[in-house]
Amino acid sequence: MTQCCTAAFIGLLFTRFWLVSALYAVWWLIDREKPSKGGRRIQLLRNCVVWRYMRDYFPITKSGLVSSDKESASYVLQKPEGGNLLAIIVGGAQEALDAHPGSFTLLLKNRKGFVRLAIQNG
Repeated sequence: MTQCCTAAFIGLLFTRFWLVSALYAVWWLIDREKPSKGGRRIQLLRNCVVWRYMRDYFPITKSGLVSSDKESASYVLQKPEGGNLLAIIVGGAQEALDAHPGSFTLLLKNRKGFVRLAIQNG
């Protein structure tokens, strides 16, 4: 999917719709830090009726989801209003491929940065 979107983006540059690609590139450059800071809050979407039914199934309240890199986690933990909670699911593809019924294998060899981050932010 990414390859198709990239090809469409580049292809539009050589048509009469080049302005669409140019405006998108400018918006991307300006807005590229938003996902690591929790995205943007749009009140119309946040007040939608569907969330009343979804909140019990997906119990994520105010802050939402951010990517799992160090900068995003630091941003969430250092918000000035305090009371921030960060849940990190340790594992990934390596542990998923090493999963066997009845055994619990946790690989933390080179994945201890989240502990350091928790100590730094109290």
